[in-house]
Amino acid sequence: MTRIRMRDGAVAALLGAALGVSALAQEKPNVRGVVTSPAGLPLEGVDVRIDGAPMSTRTNERGLFRFVNAPKGIQTLRFRRIGFLPAVLPVRVPETSDTLEVRMVASPSMLDTVQVTAHLNVLAGVVLDAKNRPVPGAMVDLIGTRNAETTTDATGRFTFTSVKSGMIVVRARKVGYEMAMHSMLLEDWRGLVLRMDTLSSRLRAARQAEISGIGNSVEFVWKETQQRIAMHGGRAIVVTREDLAPFSDLSLGEALRYTPAAAAVATELYAAAGNVCVLKDGRFLVGSTTLDLYEARDVDFVELYPPGSEASGSVARYTRDGGCRSVRVPGQSRSRGPFYAVIWMR
Repeated sequence: MTRIRMRDGAVAALLGAALGVSALAQEKPNVRGVVTSPAGLPLEGVDVRIDGAPMSTRTNERGLFRFVNAPKGIQTLRFRRIGFLPAVLPVRVPETSDTLEVRMVASPSMLDTVQVTAHLNVLAGVVLDAKNRPVPGAMVDLIGTRNAETTTDATGRFTFTSVKSGMIVVRARKVGYEMAMHSMLLEDWRGLVLRMDTLSSRLRAARQAEISGIGNSVEFVWKETQQRIAMHGGRAIVVTREDLAPFSDLSLGEALRYTPAAAAVATELYAAAGNVCVLKDGRFLVGSTTLDLYEARDVDFVELYPPGSEASGSVARYTRDGGCRSVRVPGQSRSRGPFYAVIWMR
């Protein structure tokens, strides 16, 4: 067997090279993505920060950003640039792909005259079709801490001012387009991009109205939802799309176990197990089942009502003949009724 001798200098060089490779491996980013305008154009110079961590960066000329050794777990990324409304993206770290995409909306000029008032925010955005073209004349509804309506202008833009912090749902509708919806916890001024797919002209008018969210039955259900969300509190919880976003690869049942928003009802949700009484899209009875049948990525928001917490009574009316089972509340000596979940699909 031939033995190879190496001088000390050669050994040192190899060790140095190995350490260099190790250092490069450690420099691999665990959070990265791209920031663009609603039209898909890259935005340079966007300030990107991680909540609660002394980490910040700026996007380059291609709109790209990255973080090396970002804290593991659920993190919130915040994006700011002069002339644009702030954007927020919740993620689960480590994130090893470059698929994080953020769209920032230019700040409307009329906001220059808006007085800043404590605890009041601005929510503005743009409604686009599947080809990034603006959708003018779309009706946009806001429910949650405040109920309001507006219509997109010729450039597809909409604005809500004086919105209190809290959970909100935004819905965009127009005949000929599929209804778009987005739910979030609003804590600051925000920009939002809503995308509406064009419906086939072959669909019957009644079916088009239904999918567009214009039909009377859909409108009635939406009014009921407005009432439930306005009345929810205490043990009733609404989990938004942004709460679920970091867990998009999990089933809905699994995702809810990790979301901070659902922590208040975790014990009761666990006790219900596979006997959650599900109502889909506010009106379609599914019955007693497990939330693991749904994928978190397909859900926009979930209303969770432990036994006795649904104050409006609307969910009970839809599920009265559905065979939903009563569940035993932890710490209680008897059952108090079904655990309701109203699941709104994207």
